[in-house]
Amino acid sequence: MKIDVKIILFIVFISSLLGLIYNYFSPSGIPLIAEEKKLHWAEDSLFNSTYEESFQKTDTLTRKEDVTEDMKSIPEQDKEKENKITDEDKINKEPKKKEETELSEPAAINLEQAYKLHQQNVLFIDARGPADYQYAHIKNAINIPFDHFEEYKHLLNNIDKDKTIITYCAGTDCDLSILLGNILFEMGYKRVYIFFGGWNEWLEANHPIEKENQTEE
Repeated sequence: MKIDVKIILFIVFISSLLGLIYNYFSPSGIPLIAEEKKLHWAEDSLFNSTYEESFQKTDTLTRKEDVTEDMKSIPEQDKEKENKITDEDKINKEPKKKEETELSEPAAINLEQAYKLHQQNVLFIDARGPADYQYAHIKNAINIPFDHFEEYKHLLNNIDKDKTIITYCAGTDCDLSILLGNILFEMGYKRVYIFFGGWNEWLEANHPIEKENQTEE
């Protein structure tokens, strides 16, 4: 039986065309061209001081301004009563300040910002594999490998959802820190930052690391 190559090629062409058409219109279709990764970068003003100090200064300033304006328009005999209301307002405003510090999505940070946060004892999470982490990692970082997340996610049980977290992996060519950061954000951690330069930039800058049970400063 003679095989007609033209018919086979025609069938392959039609099948491929139908597959592309179906993929294009399907809600779960796979994009033919990978989308460029876009990261939201954190503003440097966020790292001028520790989070706790920043919130305290903002709360104090706001309350002081509010009290000053309010006191101008009330009789002397009512000031004592107004002070009590101000104390209540102080309590009511604190949760709002907390909400303002939450991110709408994980934000990327650079080496300088990462180092500032490390000096403030912010938690770093290494998204690389266990072997890379055990050989050397950023000082005081814990290891939650993205590729073994289910095995390591129990480590999150003792980490408060309000805690600031920095994820990192090898460097700019590695997306494990981004993937891990997105998972943590979906789990309710709303203060997640991604150290985009990662381990390679940190090591090159000679910042504090831990290597094979020995600490290097």
